Amino acid sequence: MTTLTEFEEDYVHEFDNIAGSGHISGMYQWLDKVMEAQVFNYGRRLLFDITVPEPGTNYVLTQNQSDDALKAIAKPPDFTANALDLDESNYVKWAKLYDATGLEAPPPPFKTFAKSFDAVVTDSPRVLSKSDILAIDEGYQATMASFNSAVVFAPDSICWMLIGSNLIDVLNNWSANITMAGETGNLPIAYEAADVEELALTIEVFCNRTDTAWRNWQLKVHAAITQAYLAKVQAYEQALSQARAAASDAVAGQNPEFNARIVSIELRRQVLALMTGQQFDGFGALDLSAEGYAQPDPSRSAAQMPYVRFFEEAFEWDRILYFYYPYFWGWKPAWKNKFLLDDVDPAFGDFLRAGAARVVFPVRPGFETAILHYLETGQIWNGGPPPDISSSLYVPIIAEIEEATSAPGGEQPVGEPWEFRLPTTMVRLRPNDDLPGWQKVGNDWEPKN
Repeated sequence: MTTLTEFEEDYVHEFDNIAGSGHISGMYQWLDKVMEAQVFNYGRRLLFDITVPEPGTNYVLTQNQSDDALKAIAKPPDFTANALDLDESNYVKWAKLYDATGLEAPPPPFKTFAKSFDAVVTDSPRVLSKSDILAIDEGYQATMASFNSAVVFAPDSICWMLIGSNLIDVLNNWSANITMAGETGNLPIAYEAADVEELALTIEVFCNRTDTAWRNWQLKVHAAITQAYLAKVQAYEQALSQARAAASDAVAGQNPEFNARIVSIELRRQVLALMTGQQFDGFGALDLSAEGYAQPDPSRSAAQMPYVRFFEEAFEWDRILYFYYPYFWGWKPAWKNKFLLDDVDPAFGDFLRAGAARVVFPVRPGFETAILHYLETGQIWNGGPPPDISSSLYVPIIAEIEEATSAPGGEQPVGEPWEFRLPTTMVRLRPNDDLPGWQKVGNDWEPKN
């Protein structure tokens, strides 16, 4: 099943002055995203303050991999041969190039067709005759015939042989090569003999392949290879469309809340890599069964899952704070690419361009000793097993769900909120060329005109 999905976006900007009596004019105006910020007090916490390099690089590389996937889909080479170019020496090469199957083999350039007669005459007057048809395959024409004979005869005997339009006196030509007239289809053959006791005649007709037969084969093979080539092109275009669709799912323009989750998770990965000195290469507790099903490996799961749970529960990841530093703090050869990165979500664009990011995240209350123990010894859970429900380190799953869903945590606002602006790629068309003016009405800004 092939599903084709087409998206079409039409943008029309126009001034309609059909009913007007004077000039009209307008002005395009860039739109900013106005947001409000507020400081909250969550109480005293043990904080980690880590600066990570180029936080958005992994995301950018993922997008590049989508481009690489497009580049990896090779377009089949063009089928440039026409029918007259195909022959015994090259048609197999073209067929293999496009996986063409069921091709008809080229007709051989020459074919030979044979016929024989024999007779024994015991009764007078020893007269006999015989006629027959020598069938020549379609696509071939007679060019030469050869016959041989053996005859027991008397002084007054006669024996004649007819091959097509050629009449041969057998008794004076025991064997001969005869030039044919290009006969096709059914070739008539006959002999007549008198006063002959025994005879044996053999005829071989040598035929050449006709130009028509050769052209028909070329056309058939060319059509079959063309069909295989078109199938390759269709498969290529389908794979390309699927890859483009997959790549388009990851292009800029996602919901800012979803982008914020990507940023938070990516920063969490990077600070954990710097804190623990590992790149998550040793993780992976699943195996494939003989039937191909994923199933957990008990020993690896027992070793890895407490590690996962410790670092997920020991920090309040929902309260992570971060600030981006400019692109020039990153790897210099990538500046030219970083500089142009952008997104319709301006905050996410800052993430993609950042040369470094300062990340501050708090330890969950009660885990301070366990975290310090890890930093000194490399042991999780204070060197023991994961806590049970009676332990002070036990975190109920409802608490993790609440944090993941931004449930209130008893935080208290500090000071007054403030507004800040983020530039966007959106524009608005004003109906005239007056400069815009704004006035504050309550907590919102509204245009004056």
